[in-house]
Amino acid sequence: MSPKSDNPGARRPDRQRATRGFTLIEILVALMVFLTGVTGLLALMTSALAMHRDGITLARATGDLDGIVARVRREVALGRHHDEVNDTWTDVVAEEMPDGTVYSVRFVPGDASGLLLAELRVAGSARNLPRAPVIRIVLPTDPLRAEAVSRYRSRRKP
Repeated sequence: MSPKSDNPGARRPDRQRATRGFTLIEILVALMVFLTGVTGLLALMTSALAMHRDGITLARATGDLDGIVARVRREVALGRHHDEVNDTWTDVVAEEMPDGTVYSVRFVPGDASGLLLAELRVAGSARNLPRAPVIRIVLPTDPLRAEAVSRYRSRRKP
């Protein structure tokens, strides 16, 4: 004989209910937490990609600028823009690099200290050149420039 319960109306614990799984509300809350985390990660990824793109652009621009400054220094050392008659430097109105970058150089009259101040403008096209910011560079005028100029000019003449 089985023992009788003191309370005949009492229900036995439902074991199926305890092992059934998660409720819909629990699943929705977990999904919201997950989606909030994913949204934050996507926002970080977007800003990281933009910063990476800006870094690459800045590195390219710095490389272009270094090439242009080296070219201007080389031309000054060779006396390419120097007018021997008036003892002045002639400006470069607009010259294009092999990659399409356009630059102009305006030589600022200076003293006899052996240094030359040049104002450089660099842009992606000749149309944007007047609006480009001015970059001031100091160029040494080599005391041996006369020798370099004569060598340069002797190579140019047939």
